Amino acid sequence: MKKFIVNVVLFVLLLLLINVVFYFVAYNRYYKDYEKYDLNYNSYLFADSHGTPIGTQLEKYGIYNFSAASDSYFDMLIKIKYLIKHTNLERIFITVDDHTLSPYRENTNNLERSSYFIISEDYSNVFKGIGIKLDKFLVLLNPGIRGIIRSYFQSMVLTTKVSINWNLLTPEEQNISAQSRFIEQFNYENKSEQLTETLIRIIELCKENNIEIIGIQFPLSEVYFAKIGDKSFGANAIFKKNQLKVYDYRELFFKHDDFFMNQDHLNEIGSKEFVKSYLTELITIK
Repeated sequence: MKKFIVNVVLFVLLLLLINVVFYFVAYNRYYKDYEKYDLNYNSYLFADSHGTPIGTQLEKYGIYNFSAASDSYFDMLIKIKYLIKHTNLERIFITVDDHTLSPYRENTNNLERSSYFIISEDYSNVFKGIGIKLDKFLVLLNPGIRGIIRSYFQSMVLTTKVSINWNLLTPEEQNISAQSRFIEQFNYENKSEQLTETLIRIIELCKENNIEIIGIQFPLSEVYFAKIGDKSFGANAIFKKNQLKVYDYRELFFKHDDFFMNQDHLNEIGSKEFVKSYLTELITIK
């Protein structure tokens, strides 16, 4: 019996050690950068990976880029509530791209990370709050983090594929890439009801707190725009129905494949041109 207890204790200690190692891997690769933020602004940009190439370029215009790859309206609502409580939030720019109400975003999001910004009032009870916080630290019990751990160890033995600018691909390669992204984002009959309700809640929350809310549709390559066609899950339509401004930049760089990293994300050159020539004009609109 004593030997059994000793073995159990050793096994538990081993699991705890593995969990600690995995937690630090997950924190450095998944959580750390996401938890960086600045509360010294009253205007913020919210988007998924389409907003991330802009980086810090908007800060000199008084706008903080709170975008993050895979952010959904679930994550954005959490962040907006956090900012309302901790800042004098006056204006937000938010993505209303064709894909943002796609059902795929119900599962592809950052809820494990954005839980960092959940305010206490949003916990249904104290135990729920404790559970959310513990979920971050108990990596071995968190299925959402396993992919991060796996990719870390794979990166140690596999050669990382070097990204290539969109304009360097052949037309056939562009078409294959665009088709793959289209299937991922648009292979659904209907929009997500949960995300739709969340976007509507964001709009209501902004109205309740006298926060100006402006919709942005980010630039797309001509190939991908043609692939999407009239397929849209209608985030922009919800804005227009609520008489909110929407600035559609999807066709902006059709003749500039050199401005794109892939079919729907700007590269460094493209993001600089986008901010310099177009977003700065938008920013000054009152």
